Amino acid sequence: MNNRLWRLQFKLDRELTGKRLSNDIDDVSQQNITNLIEAVDVYIQQPKIQVILPEFLRISQ
Repeated sequence: MNNRLWRLQFKLDRELTGKRLSNDIDDVSQQNITNLIEAVDVYIQQPKIQVILPEFLRISQ
């Protein structure tokens, strides 16, 4: 089977967006999900992440 699942864990905090991010794994409120998605977008756009992400994705193929 060629299906793969990667679980990446990295620090997301309110410093990225200034918005509340719940540490509660069970917080699936629309507001928390929206804030998490926004934080991930900001995180991925950081220059240091833009440098290492393509290499990580290439290696993981």
